Amino acid sequence: MKISRVALLSAAGAISISLVAGPAQATTETDEPPTPEEISAEIASIESSAARDAAQDLYEELVADGHVVGDVATSTYVPVDGDEVQSRSYPTDCGMTVFVSRVNNIIYNNTTTGCNAAASSIRHQVGITGRNPFNSFDSNEVRNVTYTAYNTASANHGTSYACENSNQTNWVATSYGTLVRNGVTYETPGVYDIINFQDCGW
Repeated sequence: MKISRVALLSAAGAISISLVAGPAQATTETDEPPTPEEISAEIASIESSAARDAAQDLYEELVADGHVVGDVATSTYVPVDGDEVQSRSYPTDCGMTVFVSRVNNIIYNNTTTGCNAAASSIRHQVGITGRNPFNSFDSNEVRNVTYTAYNTASANHGTSYACENSNQTNWVATSYGTLVRNGVTYETPGVYDIINFQDCGW
């Protein structure tokens, strides 16, 4: 199972995304976002063809709409623990990808799930948290919303936040995925991206 930049938090329930990364990461102002080539390589490494195609389509849409993509992270769906049937029904064809991006003074979390076969439902809990890069205890969860799509093999959901000032801020985009297929529930861990030192604060 491929997991990139995944917080080890349960996808069940509404967990405050301000807890995702714990204390501020050791970053410097020289931190650079991934290049388009690095983002493309990350997408190309997704094992599921359906999840890979969904991620590539969303990435191309974001770029076409003028987004500066700051990071990308991926995860596969796994069965919810404690059910023997679920443990035999691992859906290797389903994956979730999260992009954090910026357009002018707006920060975005865009999340997509792709599967080779339709699910009864695909739910994304998507959020955005601002963190003071100079004070690990100063953070603000500005968005935390849940969307559900029904009877589909793929779903795109997102949220955004318009900055209120130019204070330097690290922005964390976090998503949790839950899907139901053939009566079996699957989920992702919390998947997060970070875009550092933005002159765009809360």
